Amino acid sequence: MEREIKFRGYSEEAGKWVYGSLLLGEDGVPYIVEYSSDGSWTYEVKPDTVGQFEGLKDSNRQEIYEGDVLQSDGNILGIVVSSVRYGVSVMKRELRVSLRNYCFDSDFDYGQLCNIQVIGNVYDNTEYEYLK
Repeated sequence: MEREIKFRGYSEEAGKWVYGSLLLGEDGVPYIVEYSSDGSWTYEVKPDTVGQFEGLKDSNRQEIYEGDVLQSDGNILGIVVSSVRYGVSVMKRELRVSLRNYCFDSDFDYGQLCNIQVIGNVYDNTEYEYLK
């Protein structure tokens, strides 16, 4: 299974999250280009909200991005981070655990994690800022 490379970021101008390819302007400002059958749109996004799609989906088939907050069986696991050493990881305070440790089901082979749900992200949900 080949991993799809895409990003998300929050566009204040559009007032929404946008998903697509990441571009950096000459001044270092991040932009995300969204593509559809109708064309493409380029949005300036807040730099601290840019996160990469991790190539995985939660048990509800929702895509998992850096900065998402995950839970399993009602317990908060932590924030999704990318790590060269650990690959896709969840970090809760000083603890870092690979997401691969949480799935004991063949769905992982299809990029879907069982018993894990995205419950928000650290940008929209200030109650999770303590996880940063």
